Amino acid sequence: MVFVGGTAPGDLVEAAVRDRGRLLEGRLLRVVEAGPARVPTRCVHVDVCGGCQWQQVSIEAQREAKRSNLIEALVRIARVPRESLGSVGLVASPESFRYRRRARFMVDDAGRLGYAGSQGRGPVALRECHLLTQPIERLALGLSSLLRESSTRPHHVEICAVGEEASVLLEYDSGSPEDLQADLVKLMFAELPSLAGVVVTPRSPKDVELGNPTLSDGKTYLRPDAFSQANQAVNEKLVQAVLGALEPKPSDRVLELFCGSGNFTLPLARLAREVVAVERLGMSLALLKRAALEAGISNLRIRPGEAAEIVRALAQSDERVDLALLDPPRAGARDLLGDLVRLAPRRIAYVSCDPATLARDVGVLLGQGYRLEEATVFDQFPQTYHLEALALLGRSG
Repeated sequence: MVFVGGTAPGDLVEAAVRDRGRLLEGRLLRVVEAGPARVPTRCVHVDVCGGCQWQQVSIEAQREAKRSNLIEALVRIARVPRESLGSVGLVASPESFRYRRRARFMVDDAGRLGYAGSQGRGPVALRECHLLTQPIERLALGLSSLLRESSTRPHHVEICAVGEEASVLLEYDSGSPEDLQADLVKLMFAELPSLAGVVVTPRSPKDVELGNPTLSDGKTYLRPDAFSQANQAVNEKLVQAVLGALEPKPSDRVLELFCGSGNFTLPLARLAREVVAVERLGMSLALLKRAALEAGISNLRIRPGEAAEIVRALAQSDERVDLALLDPPRAGARDLLGDLVRLAPRRIAYVSCDPATLARDVGVLLGQGYRLEEATVFDQFPQTYHLEALALLGRSG
């Protein structure tokens, strides 16, 4: 087996192959004959940028590949019988391009915003990006122009947007002069009309906020220095799927781990008796508290701290929960699963952006008396191999 980037299923290609130890890797030289899944690309950076690994593949083939990737992970890692996974579904993104409402950029030595290059290349300076919503693309290109003329440049920039309004995070090294940073931010507000607010980090004793970097989508709050899902349309479908999978009752107590700024928390709280929401102290938790207060949510119990420690404390206190929801980072949640099982939730919904760690953790739960009831792919990231997945587990017996 040889792995060749930039190809599509069914292509006949010429490639230069080298041995990388555990695998053979090919560099695409030319497409001799295009396969049925190959489609024209639309971005000028597609051959050198590491952002769109699958832009040359039809959206239908992309979706089927993602569904297959989740199935293979569950079969190989979680040891789920293949015949029981025929119903694995996929929720498509309404938009295959122009769907990202947040993005993170590198800043090169010339002050240009861009992405990491493919196959070990350096940063690719952005001229266009068809994954971004147009307000983010315009702001990123405008900021690149300003940074090229600036004597102080951040090393990374993060932008999020709601509609036409956007806010920006500028990440500096600690030695960058604060007066020059302030001059740049003043120029940004003058030249970038969609800019609502800026966060500058690191600054002592805390980050500096200018304008209003906190944006509202009507349900939760977004900021460039707090995590939120990039594809709003698919995220809304994911939230509804989680609620439908867990089916919280008015008498239920729900444990939500890695709750972030409240993507699932507030909808759950409107249906359940109590939601225990766990997240590290930080900006995401502050946004959740603000949204809950403004929504008049009174049945929310926020537990700040490390998820594994809090679950262990709950288990040691012989507490019980009716339902559990996990949305961990890419590394998964293996270290807390044993204590979670002691809390005896009748259903567990596990949201993950990594099929391998999801399957690993599902395998642990299957060995602890749970069964996999359903698994679904959510195509949050068209044109890339990344995916979001939801696994629902129920207690056996």
